[in-house]
Amino acid sequence: MNTIQKRILAIFVPILVFAVVYGIAGTALDKKCPSEEKIGALTLCDRYKLINAQKIPEGYDAQEVNAFDFEKTYIIWGLGVLAIFIFEFKLFEDKKKKS
Repeated sequence: MNTIQKRILAIFVPILVFAVVYGIAGTALDKKCPSEEKIGALTLCDRYKLINAQKIPEGYDAQEVNAFDFEKTYIIWGLGVLAIFIFEFKLFEDKKKKS
């Protein structure tokens, strides 16, 4: 692979990883329900589950999270940065064998 191809990959792959991580971080699973406020007979969490009809693991409530709320999403962002680091390192490592 020549240097121009490597540079193009070095730019577009992190952008792609950012988009994937942003999507994952935007929909986080949290143990706590954001609000126990009742509307009629259902809580807001129950209404959210019924409206979206998603498969949510038992004991978890899906909630929309600000993707840049690093208190809740730092692990996801850390794994994304680690994936980019490993990709860039492997892409540009010196492949010549030392003798």
